[in-house]
Amino acid sequence: MMHPLVTALFATGVLALMPFAACAAPPAAPFDLAVDGATPDDTLLTADARSVALVQTGEPYTLTLVDRTTHAIAWTKPLPGWAPSPPAFHGDEVLAMLHDGRLLAFRRADGNLAWQAQLGAKLFGNALVDGDTLYVGAGHDLLAVDLAAHSVRWRAPLSPKWNAEAAPVRDGARLYLLVGEDLIALDAATGAVAWRHPTTTYAGGDYDAPVLVAGDRVVTGTATKKLVAVAADSGESAWEAAPKNHTWSDRLVVTPYLFGDRVCFSHVSLSTLVEGRDRPSGEFDARATCVDLASGVTRWSIDLPLGDSPRSAGVAAAAGKLWILHAGKLIGFDPDDGDQTSLDLPDTFAKLPSRLAAADEAGALVLGRGRLAQVRLR
Repeated sequence: MMHPLVTALFATGVLALMPFAACAAPPAAPFDLAVDGATPDDTLLTADARSVALVQTGEPYTLTLVDRTTHAIAWTKPLPGWAPSPPAFHGDEVLAMLHDGRLLAFRRADGNLAWQAQLGAKLFGNALVDGDTLYVGAGHDLLAVDLAAHSVRWRAPLSPKWNAEAAPVRDGARLYLLVGEDLIALDAATGAVAWRHPTTTYAGGDYDAPVLVAGDRVVTGTATKKLVAVAADSGESAWEAAPKNHTWSDRLVVTPYLFGDRVCFSHVSLSTLVEGRDRPSGEFDARATCVDLASGVTRWSIDLPLGDSPRSAGVAAAAGKLWILHAGKLIGFDPDDGDQTSLDLPDTFAKLPSRLAAADEAGALVLGRGRLAQVRLR
């Protein structure tokens, strides 16, 4: 079972994985809100152009909606159980997925419950909403849920050992996701497996890595710092990228984003993400790297040194840059040459552990203890 913070990291990173909804963006104005109960570790966040939805994974369990136009909390509703998955948007509804199998749909306008359904499976992991279909992990299986009929359309067993915790990515008629040691392609209509590609190194445990689809390539990360690319139609190997060896033994999260003909990604230390773990003993907390999409050849790779500010982490892509929250600052990397831009967080975050939870054209969303900020990126 993955740590809630790492779940949240890939819900956003996925971010590469769960795109913001296509509608008019709000003014790119900064804000800094007090959000009762929010923490960088235990709050799961999803955003689109209109709203930010936050689920608290610790008691009391709640769902909160923030209006990105008015920069105010629209409503907060109690949840009747643990929701270990980030919320999701479906038009004018906000979806909460409970571990006991209940799917709750709240009206975005007022927070009232619109409908609920029992899906008959324990829900855990990041979800994808595609049209009227919700794809979400249920133990070792992936569910496709018909959001119009409020029922399960299909259930696909994917692994006898590993949980389907990462959000799938849809491209055309196929879904792609990483489950344990396998990168898997499925038929989106039926759940039938089209191919499996063993990555040889388990990418899960506390997390499962996001998947990026770019033309005829499917790219994913692994727990051993590698980026793996395969052919989208067959799953055959295209290349592997493993720029620089890290200087300490802890695993790294690899989150890929596409910038034209390049794939840029960050190695973020799990030690800087999870409270109670020792800091790494090496020389860096995080690394940003860009490789060629066609060949996997490294274009540039930059290490960020250990910082002495409060613990912070998170990766996202927006405004033409790869962004990392590191040592209390937002660091943006130009995909062409790695040139860096540094932005300060609001003063209220100066002594708070924090996490970059999402980013889009309206700004970067950063969670702190009891706070949510939107930081202008342009």
